[in-house]
Amino acid sequence: MFIICILLRYLCTKYMRYLSKFLFLYILFVYFFCVPLYSTVRAQINTIFVSPTLIDAVVKPGKSITIPYLIQNQGESGTMKISLVPIEFRDKSNSVNPLFNQTPAIPYTINDESATISDPFLIQSKSSKKISVTLNVPQAIQYKDYYLGLTIELLPQPPTNGNVNSQIHPMIIPLIYLSISDTSYTTNSGKISQFTTLAPFFRFHLGDTIVDIFDSSDQIPILLSIVNFGKYRIKPKGSIIITSSIGQKQEYKIQDQYILADSEKTISIGSKEKQSCSSNNKRDICNQPYSLLLSQGKFGWYSITNAISFGNNTSILYGHTNFIALPLGLIFYTCLIVFFCIFFFLFFKFKVKKN
Repeated sequence: MFIICILLRYLCTKYMRYLSKFLFLYILFVYFFCVPLYSTVRAQINTIFVSPTLIDAVVKPGKSITIPYLIQNQGESGTMKISLVPIEFRDKSNSVNPLFNQTPAIPYTINDESATISDPFLIQSKSSKKISVTLNVPQAIQYKDYYLGLTIELLPQPPTNGNVNSQIHPMIIPLIYLSISDTSYTTNSGKISQFTTLAPFFRFHLGDTIVDIFDSSDQIPILLSIVNFGKYRIKPKGSIIITSSIGQKQEYKIQDQYILADSEKTISIGSKEKQSCSSNNKRDICNQPYSLLLSQGKFGWYSITNAISFGNNTSILYGHTNFIALPLGLIFYTCLIVFFCIFFFLFFKFKVKKN
């Protein structure tokens, strides 16, 4: 330690003049370049909230519906733009895709407490605004679902006094699911398209029954997919029940969710356990959708059943599948040890007889 201190003192004494020049040039650089740049850049973070975020309604042709909204700006002041656009949903996850270049099939008006809103308007920081959206359904319109999105956008502020605004540009889209029907209810048309376990170690047929075999150390993914071939969205209700060979049952409820008209969706059931993904995961579970992921440690024969309905006075859909969980690694090494024991036993027995 003493030697290190002597060495540091020697270096500081010898190169002090070079160090002082470097510090002087560094201070000049910060003063003339960094400080002016920092003073002209002003980051603006805007955060907007709206309620409600989803409207689900049934409207008769020739009628209208008015939807109230409350918009809150928790960030800085800005110019807000509001419009109504059709939306579509991508793939089985139903991710939202606003169609900004299309006009909604249903005429609408957007109003605040005093007038109709058609142009962008100024909203102050830490303030709120009440608006309403009125949808006027034409008499001659096709009976089906219409999916709309109310785009609420906070536009970036123009630069002032030579300042450069680095601003996050937020947009939120509360959804409107509108069913056009001459009654207060809609017909539901859905069926189970897939109900199975995924990525088994082995699969075989036992008569008309399909049985999957898993390693007890693996997590077991279950897929439940429902197709809606009707003109209106449906909301499945029900559960999945896992029954072990000794009669123990575990029930998983279906989460609240919609299956949109003429689409298929992977159903979310209960709480999903986190699947650990790695480059050594040859089962590739994480790259495919699943509804439920059972934990490790299963052993024996398991029966999986479901019962699903789409509301009152609708038929119940049933599904059934099976799987077997075994300690395949333990079985493999046990068989390997038994094989070698038998091999050496026969080898030495044959050798003794030969001698």
